[in-house]
Amino acid sequence: MLCGVSQNSSYEPGYSGCPLCPHRINAMRAARLLRISGFLIATACAVAQSDDSVRGLVTFLSRPASALEAMGLEGGCPTSSEDRSAAISLSEQGDSAIPEIEKAISLMERGELQSEHSAWLLYAYAKVRGAAAYPRIAAMAREERLSSLEPTWDRLIALSLSLTSYVSESHTIPALKMADGRLFFCRKQEPRDALDKLIVAWMNNDRRSLEGSLGTKARTILDSQVTHETGIEWRAMLKRSKTITSSSVGYLFGVSGRWSDPEEPLTSGVATMSVAMDKGEFDLDTKFTDSTGKECGRRPIRFVHSSGASQGSLDYLIDAADIDGLLELISACAANRAQK
Repeated sequence: MLCGVSQNSSYEPGYSGCPLCPHRINAMRAARLLRISGFLIATACAVAQSDDSVRGLVTFLSRPASALEAMGLEGGCPTSSEDRSAAISLSEQGDSAIPEIEKAISLMERGELQSEHSAWLLYAYAKVRGAAAYPRIAAMAREERLSSLEPTWDRLIALSLSLTSYVSESHTIPALKMADGRLFFCRKQEPRDALDKLIVAWMNNDRRSLEGSLGTKARTILDSQVTHETGIEWRAMLKRSKTITSSSVGYLFGVSGRWSDPEEPLTSGVATMSVAMDKGEFDLDTKFTDSTGKECGRRPIRFVHSSGASQGSLDYLIDAADIDGLLELISACAANRAQK
């Protein structure tokens, strides 16, 4: 029979054995609707849970500073493991976290939210938005009311532009200077520390600090090729140039692993090193950018592992034979023009 139940037919609720009968079609539609409804409910629950998670993380990172934090009495290296973990979790939510993060950032821009915790909201924002976060972060960095976050801006911009480092005139390396002149780093020292120091010293016309970033060979060449008068001329060029928009320079080491990552990559786990950390010399291909992240030149830079041989010195020093050319490139990038 056309609509009979055959002995070989498998039975299903609402199934009479006739695939074209109206009640069979209605049963199939009902089952499909149930499946769709179940999926939509599960999706809605997941979205609601995600929204709650995002709001909870943003609220956590928006909490005010404790009394000790507000008075600056905690000292030493920052202990922000909980904040960092929350920022990582927030960034892992992707674009769905941006609306809540931007609400908090708007409060920061109005001066209604500001603590060492809230800086991690900006890290999550930079991580998710990438280069698109740069204009807003750069604008915030110029706001006087947000000056307490000044040490953070360069690292935030480096993260947003996927650079090893972004160096402004007020850049600070992650180290504490002891009373006896020694540097105490809150992490293992890296080649970036020497290049950051050199760039800041050159921007501020600090010859003594600049020499502290150099190895013996580069220091000798600097003394012979870059006279004091020439140095003044190059610094004056930075101040006179009509093309200057900001004395900031970014760079990216052309090597995989921790050494090329931003100072704060906002990732879990420990990045591997791709260069042997021995006492020898090595070159790192380096791409330089202007203040907006636009490439302005490339060159290999020779580093030497010094193991902090003298008091207050860095473990890695720049020992480039063409130190004068490196300084010229930094000047060109700080003036926001590509080196020809």
